[in-house]
Amino acid sequence: MKMGDSLYCDDCGFEVMVTKECDESCKKEGCCDVEELMCCGKPMALKQHARCYEMKKGDFLICDDCGFKVEVVDECDQSCKKEGCCDVTEMMCCGKAMKLIRKEV
Repeated sequence: MKMGDSLYCDDCGFEVMVTKECDESCKKEGCCDVEELMCCGKPMALKQHARCYEMKKGDFLICDDCGFKVEVVDECDQSCKKEGCCDVTEMMCCGKAMKLIRKEV
């Protein structure tokens, strides 16, 4: 998983985001063998879309099918989080959610 990737639970809505990538230094010790996080007795799923308040200036959304790409030029002020307007938004292209590409820091 990469920085900014999110996992969510379909059952309860619990969601986590990668804030630091694994450096794989523990791989030889076997600690990375478990490749899934569990919640409500099931593996959590990789979230395939980003909500507006999760995207930062310089991030990109790209369509894996046709290559269409958009850049975030202004960040969400997050005022809509209180009203719930961002709960189900996703950028779609070719019938699928576009993939978030984080700006290189």
